[in-house]
Amino acid sequence: MWSKLLRSALSLMVAVGLLPFGYLRAYAWTNVNTDKTNGGVNNPALTTGILYDQPVDPNGKLLLSAWLDPNGSDFDEYVWDNFTLPSDGTITEIDWHGVYDPLKFGKGGPVLDFSVSIYPSIAAGTEPAVAFPPLITYQTGGNAGETAIGTVGSASLYAYAFVLPSPFTASANVKYWVQIEATQKGIVPDWCLVAGSGGNGSHYWKGRGVGGDVMYRALPGDAAFTLFGPVPTQTFTDVPSTHPYYQDIEILYANGLTAGCSTTPLKFCPDRTMNRGEAAVFILRGNFGAGFLPDLPTHFFIDDWTKGTWAEPWAEAMYNTGLSAGCLSSPLKYCPWNQIPREQAVIFALRLKYGNNYTPPPATGTLFADMTDPGNYATSWTEQAYLDGLIASCGTSGGKPKICPKALVSRGLGAYMIVRAKSLTMP
Repeated sequence: MWSKLLRSALSLMVAVGLLPFGYLRAYAWTNVNTDKTNGGVNNPALTTGILYDQPVDPNGKLLLSAWLDPNGSDFDEYVWDNFTLPSDGTITEIDWHGVYDPLKFGKGGPVLDFSVSIYPSIAAGTEPAVAFPPLITYQTGGNAGETAIGTVGSASLYAYAFVLPSPFTASANVKYWVQIEATQKGIVPDWCLVAGSGGNGSHYWKGRGVGGDVMYRALPGDAAFTLFGPVPTQTFTDVPSTHPYYQDIEILYANGLTAGCSTTPLKFCPDRTMNRGEAAVFILRGNFGAGFLPDLPTHFFIDDWTKGTWAEPWAEAMYNTGLSAGCLSSPLKYCPWNQIPREQAVIFALRLKYGNNYTPPPATGTLFADMTDPGNYATSWTEQAYLDGLIASCGTSGGKPKICPKALVSRGLGAYMIVRAKSLTMP
């Protein structure tokens, strides 16, 4: 017969779907972010991918963005574009698209070099902080692999790609501006950024107005550019790398401990809570194999099965194999539709970590703002699970963390607890 430790471990694993289931300058300014850490757990595998993309808009305008080497000219113009990613990240490559303005008949000459600088934004976030030095500047040492790839209107369209000599790490939800400078030697600047789509629909511009006065203003239209960098691989279609439990779910999958909640498409259902009926399926198949099927029910549990008669044979198999004694002995009930609150899940997690005979230290009743009774059966377990990092607070009140003991455990939170209880890492 399975020990209570294994029952506790399987119960928590089941709750998360474990087991089977002087230069000519052309400016493009941008802002970047990505996310890779979570409570000391090692990261899932990373691959180079797109952090942000504003593809070419074939119907957009050309954005003249050029400065003439060595002393500039009255025809210089500058373009800035911006974007924000939802999590911390590292930029390793910047690609962009440009053209030579056909109305200037090649008077700017070829692009000889680009410099790429990353600036902060002003406090209001509405424009780049050009009054301050850039955060970092790179030189391409050439024309960034200028390659003709087609046309935009009557102009030849060129693609450019630049791998940064040293990656630039940006913070989450902070607006950065990437400046791309094209170096030409000619009569008038003619290199333009191509209009893009998918941004906020505007860019910032600097040029000369009537009378030669320097002007700054926001103008409609995005620029076409793409930022690349390390991005986590995504196994489940409903668990993007921005999900708070992404890393834990990926670690479970990589260790062969979950197949998700759906196979076509592959999903994990991270925000769904689990009931005891669903848990029975996972525990039994985790114990006896994915092909396990229970016997027909004999109806000895006094429960309401009208919500799903499928669950009754699984519940009876749990009882018959010694994996569960039910939720009530008289009358005998299984409670198939009951879900698992945080104050119960922490018991499973601690026993999963320390063994079935583990008993936590006496409760203090002073750690949480919303769990102050040291005599409550769950207080000592919850306090220790929190101190061990097996469960995080759900907020604060009066300077103390809240633990929300009655809140139901999602499959994602269950993954978080199991990964930490078993010190799981990416294989």
